[in-house]
Amino acid sequence: MFRFNPGTSAGPLISTTASSPSSEGVQMITWLSPRTFASSNAAGSMIVWRPEHGSTWAGLRQAAVLRYDASFGESQQRRCLRAGTHLYLVAGHANGYLTIWSGTPQGHDFHLVRSVDMRSAHSVNPWNCTTSGAYP
Repeated sequence: MFRFNPGTSAGPLISTTASSPSSEGVQMITWLSPRTFASSNAAGSMIVWRPEHGSTWAGLRQAAVLRYDASFGESQQRRCLRAGTHLYLVAGHANGYLTIWSGTPQGHDFHLVRSVDMRSAHSVNPWNCTTSGAYP
């Protein structure tokens, strides 16, 4: 988390840090609700973060782990939207899948609604290489 420096000779300052449990780089982050956000963790999970009740961002803690099939890959794209009494998190994954999650408008109680295979049956691959990078 950053706070902005009112001075003109310095940029934002880091005020709070958090480390993903997987110790991998964060590839996705999105706000779910005030004081609640989700981030990528590793292939197979995303993390919902929020500060402890009544605390500042310095009290940032994992509120939930959203688990999915690791073959979908890391979450890299995201969109969060409200529809009626539900908050939806739609995440695009590295291996061509989409997951749709539903929770409360406050960013609680997320569960996987559905996964969608977005891979093309006829992918564009002019080099005819495999996903491992090996050539035929």
